[in-house]
Amino acid sequence: MIIKNSIKAFFKTNYSKYIIILLFFNALISLGTFKETDDLFTSLTLSYSNSFFISYFMFIIFINNIYLYNTFFKNKNYIIRTNNKESYSEYFTIINIIISFIYSLILLLFTIIFIIIRIKGNISFSNLMHYNFYNWGYFIYFFIKNFILIFMLVNISKYLLLLFNGYISIIYILSLIITLIFSNIVIEINSVSSINLLPTSYLSLHNYGTFLVEISYIIGEFAILYVICLILNKIFIKFRKNYI
Repeated sequence: MIIKNSIKAFFKTNYSKYIIILLFFNALISLGTFKETDDLFTSLTLSYSNSFFISYFMFIIFINNIYLYNTFFKNKNYIIRTNNKESYSEYFTIINIIISFIYSLILLLFTIIFIIIRIKGNISFSNLMHYNFYNWGYFIYFFIKNFILIFMLVNISKYLLLLFNGYISIIYILSLIITLIFSNIVIEINSVSSINLLPTSYLSLHNYGTFLVEISYIIGEFAILYVICLILNKIFIKFRKNYI
């Protein structure tokens, strides 16, 4: 009930409407990422692998993180209702991921509209992309993979916010955006020596040789980020006694 009511309350705010406007401009970036001769799903994949497109959306999710924290999660009544810091952190994450996913779907809708207008309705389900996958299948995978990765990266900023302050989390997110922009180069990853240690590099479109290799790298990246979040969560529960 707390989660449902918090999400309803959030989408009644003017702030949520401002974010939708930002998502509209985020989608406009896609117009410079593909050719008019490309089909819909190829254009979508190219858009969602563009560093400026990703950085813009990542920053939107980050400022949404800040807003949720300042509006809902610093509210003493809310903190008391969640009973303990573990539930508090869990609710924060669940509410944030639901809202972020809704925003990602809104962004996808805007982007599809802009792309269809530019490519004059060239919607093909038969063209092949990476690993001889159908373009629509690879885009669905790419969309889900990037959303999870973006959310996990931004979720770390939540713990930096809870443990330290907003300045530390801002420095963290800006460093992510900078590394994303400078690592957004298509490379071939086919050996351990070619692995990029920057987590943002896995948001880009790379050639891993086979889909199995790509999945292995991505799962490894998810696991590392998940462990980092677990560690930060344990630190928050143990040391930030002033929250409850």
